[in-house]
Amino acid sequence: MPRLCWLIPMLALFMTAPCPAQEKFSFVEKEAAPPKEVNAAIAKLLSEKGIQVSDSAGKQFAEVWLRSEIPSDATPDQIKNGITYREVKQGEVLGAIRFEKEWQDYRKQRVPAGVYTFRLGYQPQDGDHMGMGEFQEYALLIAAAGDTGAAPLDAEAMIKMSMKATKTGHPGVMMLVPTPAKGKDTELVSRPRGQWVLAVRRPIVAGGKKTGSNLGIGITVEGHASE
Repeated sequence: MPRLCWLIPMLALFMTAPCPAQEKFSFVEKEAAPPKEVNAAIAKLLSEKGIQVSDSAGKQFAEVWLRSEIPSDATPDQIKNGITYREVKQGEVLGAIRFEKEWQDYRKQRVPAGVYTFRLGYQPQDGDHMGMGEFQEYALLIAAAGDTGAAPLDAEAMIKMSMKATKTGHPGVMMLVPTPAKGKDTELVSRPRGQWVLAVRRPIVAGGKKTGSNLGIGITVEGHASE
């Protein structure tokens, strides 16, 4: 099926009605260097602006630093048709996040307060993960102190590092929602089942050159799988 055809239902899933006012999450974007816990080589890739995310009570629970530019091996035709997560290498650094207190990931696993990097991961195509989420791409959380290089990680190594960070026997994950490449640089979008997605747009670099195109990245910062 042509790419633009399957993008239409994806965008329909993303653009949902807002939640009631009392459930509304909010964010503030401020000049802030990445935390000192983040490896210097990784910190160089990140924006100097932190995105502070607060819950419905107005309490900040996370601060996010996104990668300034996203590298891709996309072909000119893929860039023309619209970049998806699959045109980015699995294991690439996407950003860093600091949780002010213990947090629950998309699988309802406990993630201790602290600083983490997060990298792109694809859901394994096996029976153990069928029906776990609407989409097949995730941001895997890794304790910042243990993530010591900016290069893409091997999938198996990334999974093991994320499992070590959460101590749950499973990687700590934030579901990635397909997000339009055009729109506000940063916004929070509500979705069904109390999910909140931090949506950002970042320039795509291919072959070391800017493409003039963006990748929309939608990170589920609140809400869980239906199971």
